Amino acid sequence: MAEMDIHRNDRVMTADGMEMGHVTHVIVDGPTREVTDIVVNHDGQEWLVPISAVMQNSGNTLTVRATGADVASGAGFNRSEYHAVDDDMINEEDRGMAMPGAATLEHADNNDAVIDDERGMAG
Repeated sequence: MAEMDIHRNDRVMTADGMEMGHVTHVIVDGPTREVTDIVVNHDGQEWLVPISAVMQNSGNTLTVRATGADVASGAGFNRSEYHAVDDDMINEEDRGMAMPGAATLEHADNNDAVIDDERGMAG
């Protein structure tokens, strides 16, 4: 199991070398603590990028399996559809129970998230 740090403002690059933007949020399924997506801001627009698309984490740069064209056709991020995870509302027995092959949130604060990535990603 590899550990991966995702930081607010990490650069996000596409597989074809295009700079997508930077990380603004990490999307977590509250009950399972499964990291499902990262939110990437590019020129004032925010896009959802599935955590499964992250190929590599090197320093303060994430590389994703998408191309620039993939990103342009991807889902936008609508802040009103999401809310902050309240740690007190998550049942203790559910912590760390992400589905096999997913990324489990270990801990987070306002600017950083640490996940255990069971996909075997290089960290």
